Amino acid sequence: MIVAVTLWTGVAIGVRTLEGRVPVTDLSFYRALTTVLIMLPLILHAGRAGNGKPLRQVFHWFALRGLLLFVAQTAYYFALSYLPIAEATVLNGST
Repeated sequence: MIVAVTLWTGVAIGVRTLEGRVPVTDLSFYRALTTVLIMLPLILHAGRAGNGKPLRQVFHWFALRGLLLFVAQTAYYFALSYLPIAEATVLNGST
């Protein structure tokens, strides 16, 4: 938990530092791309979804989930750009 909180604080500081210089959609895209690249070997190795179906049969659900997470993350970064860090962090933690 301490590592997670520290990393989320680092993300908040990074977003605030890049505010106005890099659009929040770009920040979200590069974070999502990094996550996919890190997780890709695990996804390819697993080969099956949690319900036992091959991933190619349920890929559309993974794509929808990814899109929704991208939108939520972009909204959070947008909030970090315009709200004080403490308020944005509390709102994020309340979810």
